[in-house]
Order: sequence, then C-alpha cells, then structure tokens
Amino acid sequence: MLKLNFKINKHYLLVHSLNASQDLPFHAWERIKDQIWDKSKETYFLVNGYSEFILFIMNQNKMKETYKKINYLTKELFKTKEFKKLYKETNSYLKILKNQWERNKKQALRILEEILGLPLPNKTITVLVTHPKLRNGFNIPNLNTICWGHPEEWKNYSTVYLCHEIMHIVIKDYQDDNIMHALIELMTDNELRIR
Repeated sequence: MLKLNFKINKHYLLVHSLNASQDLPFHAWERIKDQIWDKSKETYFLVNGYSEFILFIMNQNKMKETYKKINYLTKELFKTKEFKKLYKETNSYLKILKNQWERNKKQALRILEEILGLPLPNKTITVLVTHPKLRNGFNIPNLNTICWGHPEEWKNYSTVYLCHEIMHIVIKDYQDDNIMHALIELMTDNELRIR
C-alpha cells in the first residue's frame, strides 16, 4: 500500500517561510526577514528564491559550500521566538493534516486505483509540511517527496491535493506532458473531490 510519511524539516520550513512573498504565517514573522538582511546580505540572497532547491542541497552532498553559508544563520534563527512559534503552529497543522489523511486514505486511494484501473505502487512518500498560511504544494518525483502546507478551503482539501501530488510522483515519466497534468487534475481535483 502507498504510504505518506509526514514530517517537518526545520531548514526547509525556514527557507520556505522566508520565501513566501504574499502571506505571512503571523505578523511578527516580518522581523525575521529584517534580521536576515541585517546579518548578511549574501545569505539573504542565497536563501531568497531557494525554496525548491534546498531539498536537493540537503539530500545530496553537492553544493556543500552554499549550505555552509546558509547554515550558520539558520542555527541562530531556530532559536528565535518567531521560529519557535512558526514550528509550533506547523507541528499542530501536521497533526491535523495527518489525522485527515488517516481518516481518508483508504477511500481516497481506492478511488484513485478505480479511476486509474491499476494498483498504486507500494512506496512511501515523504510529505514535508510547511505552515498552512503560506500555501505550498509541489512534488519532487525523484525524491518521492511532496512539499505541502495550505489552508483548508473546503472539506478534505488537503486529501484531494495530496492525491494530486501523489499522482505526479506515480506517473513521473510524464511530468512534462500537459495532457497528463490535465488528466491528473480531472482525476483528483474534480472526480476525487466530488466523490
């Protein structure tokens, strides 16, 4: 059976939260961005825009020098009351997200298999959870990873869109195919949601 492993990676949580340009998890988070700018302009520019790529830096031994430049500042930021609040709220969200998935997974995966006409692979996919107010949702098929954090816009929203990202990983050989993406949207965003 396909499984999801929900977890928080502090480095990714921090970098994603710094890069969220439209929303803030809470008002005091703006101070963290100012603190980075005051400490090191170079590090600010390294972090800014690095959201998707930090996973590759951390999961592969490439670009170690870049990671070292970022790491000294992240250790300081992890100790701030703002980051502690961000982590606490994200951890609370992780529990809600995991409970929703546990409640819905059997039915959701059965429906996906029924629509596909094929069994889903037996694999574990890691879900890196970020703060829900910062609207995160994408997949990294080569790492069997989903990055997710989003407000619940309607009942079972996260279940439906986690299934959307699961399908991108399961059908990873067709990632560049617009038709395949449209089919995934029809399968999950529409049919699964309705059922």
